[in-house]
Amino acid sequence: MSATKVQSKAFLNSSWSSPLTVTMDSNITAGSTVMCAFTMSGNGTTRVTGVTIAGTAATKIYDTDNAAGTNHIEFWLAENVTGGSATVTITAGAGSSFRINGSVDEWTGLATSPFDTYGETVNGSPGTSVTATANAVTSTADCVIYATVATNNNNLTTLTGPSGYTNLWSKLDGGAGHGGAGYYKIETVAETEAAAFSGFSSTTNMAAIITLKVGPPTPNITGGTAAPVHGSTGNTLTGINFEASQGSGGAVI
Repeated sequence: MSATKVQSKAFLNSSWSSPLTVTMDSNITAGSTVMCAFTMSGNGTTRVTGVTIAGTAATKIYDTDNAAGTNHIEFWLAENVTGGSATVTITAGAGSSFRINGSVDEWTGLATSPFDTYGETVNGSPGTSVTATANAVTSTADCVIYATVATNNNNLTTLTGPSGYTNLWSKLDGGAGHGGAGYYKIETVAETEAAAFSGFSSTTNMAAIITLKVGPPTPNITGGTAAPVHGSTGNTLTGINFEASQGSGGAVI
Protein backbone atom coordinates (compact mmCIF):
# COMPACT_ATOMS: atom_id res chain seq x y z
CA MET A 1 0.00 0.00 0.00
CA SER A 2 1.12 3.53 -0.67
CA ALA A 3 -0.19 7.06 -0.40
CA THR A 4 -0.09 9.59 -3.21
CA LYS A 5 -0.21 13.35 -2.88
CA VAL A 6 -2.48 14.47 -5.72
CA GLN A 7 -2.04 18.23 -5.38
CA SER A 8 -1.11 20.97 -2.92
CA LYS A 9 -1.85 24.65 -2.59
CA ALA A 10 0.06 26.93 -0.24
CA PHE A 11 -1.49 30.03 1.30
CA LEU A 12 0.77 32.72 2.75
CA ASN A 13 -0.90 35.75 4.29
CA SER A 14 0.87 38.41 6.31
CA SER A 15 -2.52 39.68 7.50
CA TRP A 16 -6.11 38.68 6.74
CA SER A 17 -9.60 38.65 8.11
CA SER A 18 -12.01 35.70 8.06
CA PRO A 19 -13.07 33.98 5.91
CA LEU A 20 -10.08 32.95 3.79
CA THR A 21 -10.70 31.21 0.46
CA VAL A 22 -8.02 28.94 -0.99
CA THR A 23 -8.50 27.81 -4.59
CA MET A 24 -6.78 24.57 -5.58
CA ASP A 25 -5.27 24.23 -9.05
CA SER A 26 -7.76 21.47 -9.92
CA ASN A 27 -11.10 20.25 -8.58
CA ILE A 28 -10.69 17.87 -5.66
CA THR A 29 -11.70 14.30 -6.53
CA ALA A 30 -14.62 12.71 -4.72
CA GLY A 31 -13.43 10.25 -2.08
CA SER A 32 -10.05 11.89 -1.47
CA THR A 33 -8.64 12.70 1.95
CA VAL A 34 -7.52 16.32 2.30
CA MET A 35 -5.25 17.89 4.93
CA CYS A 36 -5.22 21.58 5.82
CA ALA A 37 -2.21 22.35 8.04
CA PHE A 38 -1.23 25.86 9.08
CA THR A 39 0.31 28.24 11.61
CA MET A 40 -1.43 31.30 13.03
CA SER A 41 -0.04 34.30 14.86
CA GLY A 42 -1.42 37.60 16.10
CA ASN A 43 -4.49 38.04 18.25
CA GLY A 44 -4.43 35.33 20.88
CA THR A 45 -8.24 35.19 21.12
CA THR A 46 -8.84 34.59 17.42
CA ARG A 47 -9.02 30.93 16.40
CA VAL A 48 -10.08 29.01 13.32
CA THR A 49 -13.59 27.68 13.88
CA GLY A 50 -14.10 25.70 10.68
CA VAL A 51 -12.53 24.47 7.46
CA THR A 52 -14.71 23.39 4.52
CA ILE A 53 -13.00 21.47 1.73
CA ALA A 54 -14.85 21.06 -1.57
CA GLY A 55 -18.16 20.99 0.26
CA THR A 56 -17.04 18.70 3.10
CA ALA A 57 -16.47 19.94 6.65
CA ALA A 58 -13.00 19.09 7.95
CA THR A 59 -12.27 18.04 11.53
CA LYS A 60 -9.48 19.52 13.62
CA ILE A 61 -7.38 16.49 14.57
CA TYR A 62 -4.56 18.23 16.47
CA ASP A 63 -3.39 21.67 17.56
CA THR A 64 -0.88 23.29 19.88
CA ASP A 65 -0.21 26.82 21.20
CA ASN A 66 2.68 28.77 22.62
CA ALA A 67 2.52 29.89 26.26
CA ALA A 68 1.15 33.33 25.38
CA GLY A 69 -1.54 31.88 23.14
CA THR A 70 -0.45 34.08 20.24
CA ASN A 71 1.07 31.35 18.04
CA HIS A 72 -0.84 28.24 16.95
CA ILE A 73 -0.20 25.17 14.81
CA GLU A 74 -3.31 23.35 13.61
CA PHE A 75 -4.10 20.27 11.49
CA TRP A 76 -7.57 19.84 9.94
CA LEU A 77 -8.56 16.70 8.00
CA ALA A 78 -11.50 15.93 5.67
CA GLU A 79 -12.16 12.33 4.61
CA ASN A 80 -14.26 11.04 1.72
CA VAL A 81 -14.73 14.56 0.45
CA THR A 82 -17.67 15.34 -1.78
CA GLY A 83 -15.27 16.73 -4.37
CA GLY A 84 -16.04 18.36 -7.69
CA SER A 85 -14.84 21.76 -6.45
CA ALA A 86 -11.49 23.51 -6.00
CA THR A 87 -12.65 25.75 -3.15
CA VAL A 88 -11.41 25.55 0.44
CA THR A 89 -12.82 27.99 3.01
CA ILE A 90 -11.15 28.72 6.36
CA THR A 91 -13.32 30.53 8.90
CA ALA A 92 -12.21 32.19 12.13
CA GLY A 93 -14.01 33.61 15.13
CA ALA A 94 -14.29 37.25 16.11
CA GLY A 95 -11.12 39.25 16.68
CA SER A 96 -8.64 41.51 14.98
CA SER A 97 -6.83 40.53 11.81
CA PHE A 98 -4.09 37.96 12.14
CA ARG A 99 -1.52 36.04 10.10
CA ILE A 100 -2.00 32.53 8.75
CA ASN A 101 0.32 30.39 6.61
CA GLY A 102 -0.05 26.80 5.49
CA SER A 103 -1.16 24.45 2.74
CA VAL A 104 -4.09 22.32 1.58
CA ASP A 105 -3.02 18.87 0.36
CA GLU A 106 -5.14 16.25 -1.41
CA TRP A 107 -4.24 12.59 -0.81
CA THR A 108 -5.30 9.15 -2.00
CA GLY A 109 -4.32 5.90 -0.29
CA LEU A 110 -4.77 7.01 3.32
CA ALA A 111 -6.62 4.73 5.72
CA THR A 112 -10.05 5.51 7.11
CA SER A 113 -9.56 7.59 10.29
CA PRO A 114 -5.83 7.87 9.51
CA PHE A 115 -4.67 10.08 12.42
CA ASP A 116 -2.12 8.05 14.38
CA THR A 117 0.66 9.67 16.46
CA TYR A 118 1.56 13.24 17.37
CA GLY A 119 4.08 15.35 19.26
CA GLU A 120 5.09 18.93 19.94
CA THR A 121 7.82 21.10 21.41
CA VAL A 122 7.10 24.65 22.57
CA ASN A 123 10.18 26.71 23.48
CA GLY A 124 9.45 29.72 25.65
CA SER A 125 13.11 30.71 25.70
CA PRO A 126 14.80 31.95 22.52
CA GLY A 127 16.75 29.40 20.48
CA THR A 128 17.94 28.65 16.95
CA SER A 129 16.48 25.14 16.59
CA VAL A 130 13.54 23.01 17.65
CA THR A 131 12.67 19.31 17.33
CA ALA A 132 9.21 17.75 17.55
CA THR A 133 9.06 14.04 18.46
CA ALA A 134 5.96 11.87 18.19
CA ASN A 135 4.45 10.37 21.33
CA ALA A 136 4.67 6.72 20.17
CA VAL A 137 5.83 4.31 17.49
CA THR A 138 3.60 4.51 14.43
CA SER A 139 0.98 1.74 14.36
CA THR A 140 1.67 0.99 10.70
CA ALA A 141 4.93 0.90 8.76
CA ASP A 142 3.45 2.92 5.90
CA CYS A 143 2.44 6.42 6.91
CA VAL A 144 2.47 10.07 5.91
CA ILE A 145 4.20 12.47 8.31
CA TYR A 146 3.48 16.18 8.66
CA ALA A 147 5.91 18.50 10.44
CA THR A 148 5.35 22.21 11.00
CA VAL A 149 7.37 24.96 12.70
CA ALA A 150 6.35 28.45 13.82
CA THR A 151 8.64 31.17 15.15
CA ASN A 152 8.12 34.56 16.78
CA ASN A 153 10.79 36.08 14.57
CA ASN A 154 9.40 39.01 12.58
CA ASN A 155 12.53 39.07 10.43
CA LEU A 156 12.90 35.38 9.59
CA THR A 157 15.03 34.94 6.45
CA THR A 158 16.57 31.47 6.85
CA LEU A 159 15.31 28.11 8.08
CA THR A 160 16.51 24.54 7.56
CA GLY A 161 13.83 21.87 7.43
CA PRO A 162 14.03 18.30 8.73
CA SER A 163 16.18 15.82 6.81
CA GLY A 164 14.29 13.56 4.39
CA TYR A 165 11.19 15.77 4.30
CA THR A 166 9.70 17.71 1.38
CA ASN A 167 8.74 21.35 1.82
CA LEU A 168 5.07 22.30 1.37
CA TRP A 169 5.34 26.00 2.25
CA SER A 170 7.71 28.50 3.85
CA LYS A 171 7.14 32.00 5.20
CA LEU A 172 10.63 33.51 5.09
CA ASP A 173 10.06 37.13 4.16
CA GLY A 174 11.69 39.14 6.91
CA GLY A 175 9.64 41.90 8.42
CA ALA A 176 6.25 40.66 7.19
CA GLY A 177 5.03 38.73 10.20
CA HIS A 178 6.01 35.69 12.21
CA GLY A 179 7.69 33.00 10.13
CA GLY A 180 7.39 29.26 9.76
CA ALA A 181 7.27 26.32 7.39
CA GLY A 182 5.45 23.06 6.69
CA TYR A 183 6.93 19.74 5.50
CA TYR A 184 5.83 16.16 4.81
CA LYS A 185 7.40 12.74 4.36
CA ILE A 186 6.12 9.33 3.24
CA GLU A 187 7.51 6.67 5.59
CA THR A 188 7.73 2.89 5.19
CA VAL A 189 9.16 1.91 8.60
CA ALA A 190 7.26 1.77 11.89
CA GLU A 191 9.17 3.99 14.33
CA THR A 192 8.89 6.99 16.60
CA GLU A 193 9.01 9.88 14.18
CA ALA A 194 10.84 13.16 14.76
CA ALA A 195 11.43 16.37 12.81
CA ALA A 196 14.26 18.82 13.55
CA PHE A 197 14.22 22.44 12.38
CA SER A 198 17.24 24.74 12.60
CA GLY A 199 19.12 27.61 10.98
CA PHE A 200 16.96 30.52 12.13
CA SER A 201 18.01 33.46 14.29
CA SER A 202 17.37 33.14 18.02
CA THR A 203 13.67 33.37 18.82
CA THR A 204 10.94 31.62 20.77
CA ASN A 205 9.55 28.86 18.60
CA MET A 206 7.37 25.77 18.43
CA ALA A 207 7.10 22.66 16.26
CA ALA A 208 4.54 19.90 15.84
CA ILE A 209 4.49 16.51 14.13
CA ILE A 210 1.63 14.15 13.27
CA THR A 211 1.44 10.86 11.40
CA LEU A 212 -1.33 9.51 9.17
CA LYS A 213 -1.82 5.80 8.49
CA VAL A 214 -1.79 4.48 4.95
CA GLY A 215 -4.35 1.84 4.00
CA PRO A 216 -7.47 1.17 1.98
CA PRO A 217 -10.30 3.53 2.91
CA THR A 218 -13.74 2.13 3.67
CA PRO A 219 -16.06 1.99 0.62
CA ASN A 220 -19.07 4.25 0.89
CA ILE A 221 -22.06 2.82 -0.98
CA THR A 222 -24.38 5.59 -2.16
CA GLY A 223 -26.72 3.77 -4.51
CA GLY A 224 -27.31 0.85 -6.80
CA THR A 225 -29.93 -1.32 -8.46
CA ALA A 226 -33.28 -0.65 -6.80
CA ALA A 227 -34.53 -4.23 -7.17
CA PRO A 228 -31.51 -6.51 -7.68
CA VAL A 229 -32.08 -9.86 -9.36
CA HIS A 230 -30.18 -12.83 -7.96
CA GLY A 231 -27.50 -14.04 -10.35
CA SER A 232 -27.92 -11.15 -12.77
CA THR A 233 -24.87 -9.23 -14.01
CA GLY A 234 -27.07 -6.15 -14.27
CA ASN A 235 -27.04 -5.51 -10.52
CA THR A 236 -24.83 -2.54 -9.66
CA LEU A 237 -23.47 -0.64 -6.68
CA THR A 238 -22.32 2.97 -6.89
CA GLY A 239 -20.30 4.95 -4.41
CA ILE A 240 -16.84 6.01 -3.34
CA ASN A 241 -13.57 4.10 -2.78
CA PHE A 242 -14.35 0.94 -4.75
CA GLU A 243 -11.37 -1.29 -5.48
CA ALA A 244 -8.24 0.44 -6.75
CA SER A 245 -9.97 3.51 -8.12
CA GLN A 246 -9.97 5.26 -4.69
CA GLY A 247 -12.61 7.59 -6.09
CA SER A 248 -16.15 7.56 -7.41
CA GLY A 249 -17.01 4.35 -9.21
CA GLY A 250 -19.26 1.37 -9.48
CA ALA A 251 -19.24 -2.38 -9.30
CA VAL A 252 -21.36 -4.99 -11.06
CA ILE A 253 -22.59 -7.77 -8.74
